[in-house]
Amino acid sequence: MAALSNAVCYDRQKAGLTPACAKACPTQSIKFGELEHLRHTAQERLEELHERGMADATLYDPVNSSVGGTHAMFILRGEGRTFNLPPAPEVPTVHLKKSWTASALAAGLLLGGTLLAFLAEGRATR
Repeated sequence: MAALSNAVCYDRQKAGLTPACAKACPTQSIKFGELEHLRHTAQERLEELHERGMADATLYDPVNSSVGGTHAMFILRGEGRTFNLPPAPEVPTVHLKKSWTASALAAGLLLGGTLLAFLAEGRATR
């Protein structure tokens, strides 16, 4: 499995240096750089692997998900699930609308119940 990343070693990036893992990788399977360049490099590598007969080689780069890409791409033999990578990762905030809707509904029901209790209490004391 080869990793292509641009979200590591912030201290080295600030100093204009390549992340240590990419610099020290003896097989150069860890790459660092601009995402579009890395995607292009990954596609070229996939084509090369397919030409060599590795038809199961795939690129894991979930750009069409709510995360918009993980900024780490992997060239894999097989599916990402084999390596415990989610097929469509999600940003947790995509579930906020449902949460807020459920919370608003619950608050409305509590408010309605409270108003009914006060109205019922007011009628009982007359």
